[in-house]
Amino acid sequence: MKGTDGDIPAPEEAVAPIPPPDREGGTLRGFRYRRHYRPVVEVLEVWTDVGAWWAGEPERRFWRVRTADHGLYELADDGSGRHWWLYRIYD
Repeated sequence: MKGTDGDIPAPEEAVAPIPPPDREGGTLRGFRYRRHYRPVVEVLEVWTDVGAWWAGEPERRFWRVRTADHGLYELADDGSGRHWWLYRIYD
């Protein structure tokens, strides 16, 4: 799976590339997945993972968020904020 512009490889476990989320003052406000906009009502956790640095894997930031429809998602970016992936969907 490639990133949104084909240059940056997606995390292997990522569900899908997504457009950069809406942000306000560093806080995620919402994201688009499968043509639906999902407003973020709570950012539960943010962390950085260095990945397999020895294999050239880039550092990524992860965001665990709760959406207005009570969904729980993990989003990941490439560290620059230009490339984003929906990393995990919790049931």
